[in-house]
Amino acid sequence: MYGHDGDYNGMRTGATTEEFVGDITRTITGNVTDDITGDISETFTGTKIERTHNISGDVTEMVMAAGKIELNTTAGTEISSIEMVPSKKATITGEESLIRGANESSIILGQKSEAMVGMVNTVFSGLKTETFFAGQITIGKAADITKRSTQLTKISNSVEKAQNKLIDAGVNIIKAKLTMIG
Repeated sequence: MYGHDGDYNGMRTGATTEEFVGDITRTITGNVTDDITGDISETFTGTKIERTHNISGDVTEMVMAAGKIELNTTAGTEISSIEMVPSKKATITGEESLIRGANESSIILGQKSEAMVGMVNTVFSGLKTETFFAGQITIGKAADITKRSTQLTKISNSVEKAQNKLIDAGVNIIKAKLTMIG
């Protein structure tokens, strides 16, 4: 066991290996500054890692890498993240790719705004359902190109006012009842 009271400046030259067997408890009262020049390799083997940070000011974390940054997370049950902030900002200046192998759900209580400059490609394979409770507004279409093939069986329609213009239309009516007034 060692101890020291007062300021202490220690210096080691050469490779150092320390091995601790047993539990370690450290209490540090004061500021801690680590300046490391060289590579860092850490391996944790255990049943859990628990970290608690109680900060009364700002937290800044900056990672600058000349190569890539790779984060791999595998969890046996789930990953849970709670962010309680008045504002969150994210800036991505490169390409972003996302592959999701399961369902995605989102609930937005408030306004969602998206501004896209460029092109949006959307491919659906399956069923798409959209429900609008208040309405939908589409503004400023330069072109609307639609090619559809529709087969409807047992449809009942009621149209109050319609204006149709057919150019080069082929219509086959088999068994019809038509009433025209006016």
